[in-house]
Amino acid sequence: MKENISIIIPTRNRKQDIIECIDSICSQTLLPDELIIVDSSDTSELNSELKKHFKEKLKIRYFVFV
Repeated sequence: MKENISIIIPTRNRKQDIIECIDSICSQTLLPDELIIVDSSDTSELNSELKKHFKEKLKIRYFVFV
C-alpha cells in the first residue's frame, strides 16, 4: 500500500527562501505527491516563480491567504 505524501508550506514575503526549500525537496529521492503552499504575501511573485521553475517536477497547489 502506497502512502500519499503531502508537504504544506505556509509563507509570507519569503520568495527566495521558499524557492530554496522547494529546490531541496526536488533533490530528494522520494518526491511528495503534492506540495501545498499557502501564501499571505503582499505580491503574487511567488506564484509565477513556482510555475516557471517547478511545474514539471512537482504537483503544486498554491493558495493565497489574505
